[in-house]
Amino acid sequence: ASEGAYPVFVSPEHEKNPSADVKRSNGGDWTVFSAAEHWAGERPGDIRIRKSSDHGLTWTGTLAIGDGRALTDPSLRQVADGTIGVAYVKDWDGADGDIYFARFDEALTSLAEFPVALNVSDQTHPALATDRQVYAAPYIYIVYAEQEGPAGAIKFRVSPDLGGSWSRDATIDSFPWPGGTAVETAMAFDPEKDALHVVYTCPQEES
Repeated sequence: ASEGAYPVFVSPEHEKNPSADVKRSNGGDWTVFSAAEHWAGERPGDIRIRKSSDHGLTWTGTLAIGDGRALTDPSLRQVADGTIGVAYVKDWDGADGDIYFARFDEALTSLAEFPVALNVSDQTHPALATDRQVYAAPYIYIVYAEQEGPAGAIKFRVSPDLGGSWSRDATIDSFPWPGGTAVETAMAFDPEKDALHVVYTCPQEES
């Protein structure tokens, strides 16, 4: 590795699509958490999560989320004091992906998993945000891409109970989705303006 770069996941298999966030405590201490797809051979398998308490120099503990299906596209955020959340895609048959959310403690010991979006459409590329910087009882927000045939949309949902349940979806945008085109999302919460900002890929039709 280049100078100043430190390995997070080390295995003979591939790790792809990493996501990370810094967990800050009320006492001022902070820990970095990172999630990534862990591949088995030529297909994705579990989502693996690790943490570092020394500014990324070393990474300890490993929490694996998985049930034998392919899990992809992790988006990791601190969602409350002492609680980390990660959204990801669970692939059922190679064509239909559904969005799931898991929350776990900072010790990487407890884990709870909840469905976010379950239907026959294909959901991909979730992004998480939270308003925990402003509110004592924070909400979690999620956006993701949804495709059904040639039609695509950016969907938005809210959880008032740290991912245990989710609102009905709201459509931010809809558009034609050409085959083979990736649609990605990102989201951030601005605590000063109490506002959410969402960015996403919008496919352009060929002329």
